[in-house]
Amino acid sequence: MKDGIDTFDCVSPTRLARHGAALIRSRKGKINVKNSEFKNSTDPIDKNCNCLTCKNYSLSYIHHLLKSDELLGLTLLTGHNIFFMNYLMEFIRNSIEEDVFEIAEKQWYNGI
Repeated sequence: MKDGIDTFDCVSPTRLARHGAALIRSRKGKINVKNSEFKNSTDPIDKNCNCLTCKNYSLSYIHHLLKSDELLGLTLLTGHNIFFMNYLMEFIRNSIEEDVFEIAEKQWYNGI
């Protein structure tokens, strides 16, 4: 990859979910769904994500589940994070094969 890193912690998506974090397409990389800013958000984690969590559940619902210590909240975040990582790796592989990695990086952060 760009900085010579070609592996990552395989438990990262699930560990992040256990702490209320959802992976997102930004330089920040994640949001904490437990934060009060998501209490009333009817948006999905990512409007452009095709995972079951983003297609069916709002941030406010997941926020509620996490605050209520409902295991479904962790399950939904885990599903999203694993889908996200798989999609990211596919995106990177395709951009390398097509020799457009630098362009793809900009597209990723712009949500294209």
